[in-house]
Amino acid sequence: MLASMNLGGRLRQARERRGLTQEQLAVLAHTNQANISALESRDSKKAELLFEFAEALGVNPRWLLTGSGDSWLDKDQAPRPDTPAEQFWNRYKRANKATRQAIDALLSDENLQGHQETPERKIARSE
Repeated sequence: MLASMNLGGRLRQARERRGLTQEQLAVLAHTNQANISALESRDSKKAELLFEFAEALGVNPRWLLTGSGDSWLDKDQAPRPDTPAEQFWNRYKRANKATRQAIDALLSDENLQGHQETPERKIARSE
């Protein structure tokens, strides 16, 4: 039953199950009664999306909401800085067609004398 309610309904039900008033919960949560009331009465999906965003990004929902605590849920999954080659490739993929063509001309076989495959060929090969 809890999963089918919105955040406000679940908050109210959990508070009532603990036998707490809004004022008592406000003290425990370091906020005020008006905030509890607003959360319980609002029919908003915004707060519920917080957890979906946090899960999608692999970040701590508390950090996403408040900025406090560790940001990454799993330190091993935190993004690593791109290598210069990855930075170039990512920028190349976002560039407009004219820019990619200019880069391809600079990186053509005649200019590189066969050192590396051009980004345009790499894209064509991967499609």
